[in-house]
Amino acid sequence: MEKSNIKEYKGYRYITARMPMGHVCGYVEIPRGHYLFEKDYSDPIPELKHFEKELFEGSCGKRSSLSMLAYAFSSKEKNRAISAEIFFDVHGSLTYGNRLQFYDESEIIFEWAMGFDTDHFDDTSRTQTHKFCERECKSLIDQLVEVDKKLKNYKEINT
Repeated sequence: MEKSNIKEYKGYRYITARMPMGHVCGYVEIPRGHYLFEKDYSDPIPELKHFEKELFEGSCGKRSSLSMLAYAFSSKEKNRAISAEIFFDVHGSLTYGNRLQFYDESEIIFEWAMGFDTDHFDDTSRTQTHKFCERECKSLIDQLVEVDKKLKNYKEINT
């Protein structure tokens, strides 16, 4: 397995790794105490409900069209919370939310991470690189920082 060094950007750490099948994945560490800690990418995240209007006024972006369509059909359920997979705009949607430990290693890399892959039907050698995945990790971190800031302001206004 070919992996990058752990890097840091805006207070978050991330890593990219080429999987044995050849595609590259990107993972961002979720710190203990964060609203995404110990949440799977598909779990409902109540904190994201505050941003539902913003989400549906925007475009699908780089998310998986199938994920967005599935959510749209199920969103008629009253008070359905938004998952990280639907909310965060990364290549192909988030596809990972768990402790990060590669199968052939005993070392735990991140206690919790959110990640994505480049193993989709339309991925090419252009998307299956460490450089591409590093940009996507930084994009995810930018989004996390922005939501973290908005949630902090929201809590301050409502306390």
